[in-house]
Amino acid sequence: MDLNFHCVHGYWGEPEDFEKLAEELRLLLPESKFFFQNLLDKNKCFHRGELGFSNYIAPEKIASSINVYLGYSLGGRLLTQYFYKHQEELDDKTLFIGLSSGCGLSLESYKEERKKWEDQVLDRIHSSSIDEFASYWSSLSLFNESIERESLPTWEQKELYQYFDSFRLSEWGYFLNFIAENQRVKIILGEKDTKYRAFYKDVEHELVESAGHRLLLDAPQALAKSINAIIQKEVL
Repeated sequence: MDLNFHCVHGYWGEPEDFEKLAEELRLLLPESKFFFQNLLDKNKCFHRGELGFSNYIAPEKIASSINVYLGYSLGGRLLTQYFYKHQEELDDKTLFIGLSSGCGLSLESYKEERKKWEDQVLDRIHSSSIDEFASYWSSLSLFNESIERESLPTWEQKELYQYFDSFRLSEWGYFLNFIAENQRVKIILGEKDTKYRAFYKDVEHELVESAGHRLLLDAPQALAKSINAIIQKEVL
């Protein structure tokens, strides 16, 4: 049976972020095929081309095949909400694996604090050049244990603003129980990603040794092995 990977990148990311991971997975699973969704293609990824979690269109399943959805960061959050609404699609030949993917904020106080920070980020995008904002973004503690990107994805300033504003974590739901209870949903985190590890401290998840939040760039070979182990156990 064919094995298909549907890959969804994160904020200020691009399909090419999955290239090294795909190379490693092809070595372990030679018959696998890869499909990459580009979130900047609004007309293909969102109903009527309108940004928003509720408007997201997940990559279409391929019939009579095993379908594995890989969502990194924002891509993982989009797929989480999609499969929460369409749990019937998570059958015995379908898996969703969230890579450095959040589960939402549990308390209103957390959301209020997050919203203040989000407003500050939007102000910074509006008032900064791309290079200035890139320097700020890379300085966030979330990326302290990750390698630097070799080059910036080609997002325009207005896209950085629109996507950050449209997918605020402060306005998203809380999905930890769904993730914990659904056996077709798996989470993989970087060992050094202490912030996200805290979110899942009471939920089963896999860790990639020596990796930070940028799992796809930090340790593609080790990440591929973790994904392969889940697939061998759950669908092959």
